[in-house]
Amino acid sequence: MQAQAPERIWGRVLTEDGETHTGFVRFRGVASWEDFFIAGKNIPEEHYQDWLDATRDGKPHVRIVELKGHRISWEEKHPDFVESPDAGIRVGHLASLIPDTVGDVEVLTRAGVRLELTEPRWRWRDIVVEADARSDLVYLHGRDVTRIEFAAAPAGVRPRSRRLHGTVQDRSGRTFTGFVDPRALNRGGDALLESAMLDDFENEDYRSIPLDRIRSLERTSTGVAATLVSGEVLNLFDDATGPFHPRPFRISDPALGSVSVEWRAFHSIRFHEPSQPAGHDAFDGGHFLHGTIVTRDGEELAGRIRWNAHEEWSWESLNGTSEDVDFAIEFANVRRIERTGEDGDGVRVTVLDGRTFELTGASDVGPDNKGIFVFPPRGGDAEAVDASEGPPWRYVAWDDFREARFLHGAAEPPGS
Repeated sequence: MQAQAPERIWGRVLTEDGETHTGFVRFRGVASWEDFFIAGKNIPEEHYQDWLDATRDGKPHVRIVELKGHRISWEEKHPDFVESPDAGIRVGHLASLIPDTVGDVEVLTRAGVRLELTEPRWRWRDIVVEADARSDLVYLHGRDVTRIEFAAAPAGVRPRSRRLHGTVQDRSGRTFTGFVDPRALNRGGDALLESAMLDDFENEDYRSIPLDRIRSLERTSTGVAATLVSGEVLNLFDDATGPFHPRPFRISDPALGSVSVEWRAFHSIRFHEPSQPAGHDAFDGGHFLHGTIVTRDGEELAGRIRWNAHEEWSWESLNGTSEDVDFAIEFANVRRIERTGEDGDGVRVTVLDGRTFELTGASDVGPDNKGIFVFPPRGGDAEAVDASEGPPWRYVAWDDFREARFLHGAAEPPGS
């Protein structure tokens, strides 16, 4: 009954048979506004055409096949342009989700922007709705849901259970604080501490351990030491395979984004309550990215930014890897991106709270980046701009990129 509520997802879930269920909503591993809704992204056709104009003189990609003396050709998306990358948006930015019958979903953000996403990960999982702490849980299959509408929880309504929250430290001493996806510890995948156990793992006394009785876990030379709330320390083992070896720890760090710490990079985790959990009012639906791109020659281009030829919203993520930690840094938290590697693979990212990370290993931060578009302010009526002035954008290829500085708090509203 003492469980916190402001950060928990609240919504109205409509089903195919006409039922409506209202309450705290959770998907598998997703239960708070800070958590990420993950699905495939349909890149708008105009984004692809801009890229063709900038890199291929606007010419479409033609596939040619020779078969028994006949030549067959057709136009298709260029293989260098990924058509449906993953997209992650914090649930707090969403106003509604409307799945269709073929696996796609229409997303309406709180800024009024409609997005077409594909194959959301919750579609084939249970969705759980909890009206309040005294109500029974309602389990709905994702494919039976026709619409979810999100809103702030009514005042005074409390859920029955808590989220798993803590601070993870990696072997380099870096710390990440936020809600923790429990699937690293509980293979049932419950996003809460309600009846959750340290699943499939045992200690030398062969006792099952409820997660809410664990204060911290720390890696040792022989496994993991679990310090309980009582102060007792236990050594943990995986009964089936030997030493305790969980899946990656995934943390929704509100000042960063989503971070996945591989086991080989893990040092410790300390469980604690959030100091200031982000409620529904902490999210606005996002806005276009704005800032300045600096080229290798020192030219500075200011305006609206489209990163990697398709990422243009503050809720989208910059992806990369550093010392066995996978990062998806929300652009809303990025202050600066500086290219570091001479071979084009690698950037230094500075976030708003001052932390810096050296990232490699993803198209966002390496040679596979499809380039950066900058839309400088042109003034007047955009529809009246003379076509002879050229395209409304400047294109910076990855090889020509040196630095990006992002504006925060002064961006134009969506659609401007």
